[in-house]
Amino acid sequence: MKNLIALIFILIISGCVSVEKTKDPSETDPADKKIESAAVSESKIIADYKAAKRIKDYTFLDIADEIVRLYNSGEYKKINIFFNDVMEKALPPEKTEAFCKRVNSECGLMEHEKKGIMIGKQTMSLFTRCEKGPGLSLVVSLDKENKVQGMWIKPAIEPIKFPQITEKTTIADIGKAVSDREMIAGIVIGTYLNGEEKTYAFGYNSIKDKTPMKENMIFEIGSITKTFTAAILLQLEAEGKLNVDDPVQKYLPENVKMPTFEGDDTQITFKHLSSHTSGLPRMPLNFGKYVKDPANPYADYPVEAMYEFINNYKLTRKPGDKFEYSNLAVGILGNLLVKIDEKKDYEELVQERILKPIGMINSTTKLSKIDKNILAKPHSSGNEVKNWDIPSMEGAGAIKSDAKDMLKYIKALVESTNPEILPEKMFTEITTMDKDVYMCFNWAKVHRPDGSKVFSHRGGTGGYTTHIIFDKDNKAGVIILTNDSEDTGEAAYKILQILLKKYDE
Repeated sequence: MKNLIALIFILIISGCVSVEKTKDPSETDPADKKIESAAVSESKIIADYKAAKRIKDYTFLDIADEIVRLYNSGEYKKINIFFNDVMEKALPPEKTEAFCKRVNSECGLMEHEKKGIMIGKQTMSLFTRCEKGPGLSLVVSLDKENKVQGMWIKPAIEPIKFPQITEKTTIADIGKAVSDREMIAGIVIGTYLNGEEKTYAFGYNSIKDKTPMKENMIFEIGSITKTFTAAILLQLEAEGKLNVDDPVQKYLPENVKMPTFEGDDTQITFKHLSSHTSGLPRMPLNFGKYVKDPANPYADYPVEAMYEFINNYKLTRKPGDKFEYSNLAVGILGNLLVKIDEKKDYEELVQERILKPIGMINSTTKLSKIDKNILAKPHSSGNEVKNWDIPSMEGAGAIKSDAKDMLKYIKALVESTNPEILPEKMFTEITTMDKDVYMCFNWAKVHRPDGSKVFSHRGGTGGYTTHIIFDKDNKAGVIILTNDSEDTGEAAYKILQILLKKYDE
């Protein structure tokens, strides 16, 4: 099944705030029931997608039904009818067909459960039963137009079974619940409570070699990087080098024009970029043509291509209208801040403005600066994968760090020890993301049912998933670093519960 680990890729550096997930559907033994091949027909959903009519009426499950039906029918190329432009370029019909044939050789026909797990608002994971071999997880991500922007399959992993949070529940119970499962690598947890810092390590640094995870390992923190970029933005504003309400256009190269919406004169500002309200898409739509290695997708995407995309893009709504997560927006922001502060690159910018001042001596954006003996080996579904290089969008996800350094970050955030470095303005609510969830300057602020308010951000790259959460009022915070593609947002919330003695009823 190792051959199926390869990513059908376009959903890159994911998400921002953890979602309370439903339970995984129970896995049925494939031998219990024969999966029948579906007959080929021109269904209403395919007809609507071809005609670009009513496609927003369809759900994740509707689209998954059709993808699985076409796969079982051998009509592999027709699956592309659901792809958006970026996905189509990255995976044209011939490549879709080749991939599906590879899947079929090991899985045979498949059937998915009729409910799944939502991973944020844009992505659903469904358990899929195979005619031969073990089950798989089919993951589908839709863009705002309800077209597939990312799709991949991986061996199904047993869901995390968390214990009830009582006065007897320990952080080790949560760490082991995450790591003590087949095909899961390791986890490092850092906790902060009223000045006391603790770190824990569970599982493996390398599943293959059975080497244990250690507390000093360094991980790619992915999109948590965006919170550092927001802090730098507000530092520069405090120094009078910019205003967050400035149009970004005035700082761009002369040959680059920031898009507008249908003649509206509302300009994209720094605040829009840092609150995901710019109207720019999650990723530049020309990204796929620069992906030479899907296992390291950002490595060959140049800044020039990003600006080329901006020049030719038209906004689908006015800047500031609504929240839509955008790696592109924060990638642009990071590059602009480097230019405004007259630094040679994002590494120099973040080192001088945040990492060195608060003592994060083990953190960097450059893999070349890390001792490979303490770099956690990245995994996806139990298999080692490549580290990511992110040369053109470093401000969106390039930092690598360890638990000790991230606890220094949490301490500075919750204690407000360095307001000139981590300005309090970062926590200003700018727009609504969901019920009781607000986007600040690259921080998600969640109003919890118990009246508390927590800030959080998730990070994910090809072989790592991270989550940071903290409660400023109660001086508590958690960092979770995993060397696997396993979402740990719920684990982070449960550890915060333990720290604050907020037990399950």
